[in-house]
Amino acid sequence: MATELGEKVLLAGGFEETASLCVRLGRMEPAARLLGAAEALREAIVCPLPPCDRKDYDETVAAVRAALDEDFFAAAWAEGENMTLDQAVSMALHELESP
Repeated sequence: MATELGEKVLLAGGFEETASLCVRLGRMEPAARLLGAAEALREAIVCPLPPCDRKDYDETVAAVRAALDEDFFAAAWAEGENMTLDQAVSMALHELESP
């Protein structure tokens, strides 16, 4: 729905929330990609992470970093940063639908 309405701020937050869910499910690689996509989108629309979300975001990033080799983490993050908006939305929806 956020995609149809062009609500990119909501999409960035949705990517971050889906990344947090991925961490809880042990899916660290998609979490890294979604975090990269969220950061790239926030930079593109000049909308920094709200301070009230910083703690959860930092905890999610720290969990992903701890679980992945640093080079693998950086590569997955960069892959997320380079995704189109449609690719990132598709990936987030896929992660939400996966058991």
